[in-house]
Amino acid sequence: MQVTLYHGYFHFNAVVCEVRCIYFVLKFYRVDAGMTQEQIANELKTTKSVISRMENHATDIRLSTLEKFAKVVGRHIHVALV
Repeated sequence: MQVTLYHGYFHFNAVVCEVRCIYFVLKFYRVDAGMTQEQIANELKTTKSVISRMENHATDIRLSTLEKFAKVVGRHIHVALV
């Protein structure tokens, strides 16, 4: 499975079986959007610790949560089985 977050012409591919890649993607796009974990948490109606867990070691992030996260940072998610 491949997850691609798009914004304009720039994209970053993260192979989900390499779970560490998704951590990098989440943090990269949050920082790129100029947002803190607390701001993301407020937008997603959750806590900062949940966002921290997503960015550092969560292994069970729902696709719907990833879609909401992407929307908050001004991106969208494209999922494809390859």
